[in-house]
Amino acid sequence: MPTYYQPSAMQVVEKGDKTIRLRITEFETPHTIVEHRIKGWMERALEISGVKSPRATIGLSMASGAHHTEYQITWS
Repeated sequence: MPTYYQPSAMQVVEKGDKTIRLRITEFETPHTIVEHRIKGWMERALEISGVKSPRATIGLSMASGAHHTEYQITWS
């Protein structure tokens, strides 16, 4: 994240067998389009890594006024 967006901070909130929840806690100018771009980047990165059926969803959104943006990512 910090390579492309500064300042930014992301942390793992929860990790399971085929699921992970990530939280962006710092982002200079949050925007819905950027949040969806990051979501797509996560899905594609998993596909390239050989993960089957990756799916990311945005729970909370800084662009919509939340204190952080949260992504729930699952795969099979």
